[in-house]
Amino acid sequence: MRRQLRDCRRICEAEGLPVLGIKYRGSGHIAMHTPRGVIFCSATPGDQRWRRQVAAIARRLARG
Repeated sequence: MRRQLRDCRRICEAEGLPVLGIKYRGSGHIAMHTPRGVIFCSATPGDQRWRRQVAAIARRLARG
């Protein structure tokens, strides 16, 4: 779990979005709060697509 949180934070910061906070949701998801909005990702990813999905969402938020 900690590795995924670290990876999520690094992906967002690489796209230019600082992560202000991370909260666990009751639905099995993670909410990462950024100045531009909130990014949700799975807390228990079953495959490797989640990294690409988080990066794509972060890019969209960073663009405005």
